[in-house]
Amino acid sequence: MDRNEKLELIGEIEELRTALRIEQIKVRSLRKMLKAEYEMTGSQHFNASLLLGLDLHADNQLVKKEFKKLLKSLHPDRGGDERLFKVFSEHYRSLM
Repeated sequence: MDRNEKLELIGEIEELRTALRIEQIKVRSLRKMLKAEYEMTGSQHFNASLLLGLDLHADNQLVKKEFKKLLKSLHPDRGGDERLFKVFSEHYRSLM
């Protein structure tokens, strides 16, 4: 492996590290949002539209589409949080 290839690999590794940090920040934000919603409502009532940043009366297809994007980013194989992935997967299944 020559010097240019090594530098290219180092650059790619740094990009992956940055992407991982971004995903970790997203997970922390989701946790905070869920905690805040729980504290505000006093229950574990789950409102997918609000959590996803959609209108309260968003169409079910749009909610499912956005939920899939969220689940993809939370998937453990992509560096996401396994516990959050499981929780949101259960909520997604309840929508179907």
